[in-house]
Amino acid sequence: MNEEYWEDVTVYNVSFRATDDRLINKVLVFPTSYTELAVKESIEKNFFKLKKIERIEEFQEALLISL
Repeated sequence: MNEEYWEDVTVYNVSFRATDDRLINKVLVFPTSYTELAVKESIEKNFFKLKKIERIEEFQEALLISL
């Protein structure tokens, strides 16, 4: 496999509460180099109307094609 075309990533299952109290579940992909703290900070920065992160669970490692 030619490694220049692939990036190692980690897949996370994330649950968080919105300000209107809805529970939102997402599957998110981050570079393998991200710590759980970096994942949390990224979610807090990029999701609007976020009230509380309920769960961040590492699901699996994967390969992402990079073109």
